[in-house]
Amino acid sequence: MMKKYVIVCGGGFAREVISWIRQIATGPAQGEIVGIIDHSPSCLEGFDYDVPYLGSTADYQPPADVELVLAVGSPKAKQELTSALIARGGKFATIIHPTAVVASSAKLGTGVILCPLSVVSADATVSDFVTVNVLSSIGHDAQIGTFSTLSAHVDVMGFAKVGDGCLLGSGARVLPKVKVGAGCMIGAGATAIRGVPDGMTLYSQPSKRM
Repeated sequence: MMKKYVIVCGGGFAREVISWIRQIATGPAQGEIVGIIDHSPSCLEGFDYDVPYLGSTADYQPPADVELVLAVGSPKAKQELTSALIARGGKFATIIHPTAVVASSAKLGTGVILCPLSVVSADATVSDFVTVNVLSSIGHDAQIGTFSTLSAHVDVMGFAKVGDGCLLGSGARVLPKVKVGAGCMIGAGATAIRGVPDGMTLYSQPSKRM
């Protein structure tokens, strides 16, 4: 029996997730998108996705036969939304795109989204509600904390640890065995070469006009 999915939030990432779910032709994640919930009824207005609007995230009551797909990048928003929806009985799906590569020894939590061409290597741990965007990789024995988001082209190398609620911008890198604390932001193109304390933001050198 095909699963029934409801997309949580209707931003740009949600539109990507809708497209990717529709590319899953076989396997345990195959399913039908039955609707979307968002604070705005017009969240998909102007886009041709043919996904019914089911109501606000603030008051939607998830049916027992539906799995929610957390199409949100912000770690803070993820935490708030999942807390509210789980309290109303919501169950969250883990979505793995067919082109993602996941080692048999890797551990994936609930509500994880692995986007096209992402990689989770041997004995890595990806905790609940983590998003791994396109062409991002998690090295062997690395750990990604709950609610964290890896944007596109991110590289978390072997034995590295990323804490809960972190946001890694496009092209960010965490070198082997480096620990990034909870609630950190690693900006686009930045490299964590040593331990990063909780709540810290790292940015790379900006480009200059010549």
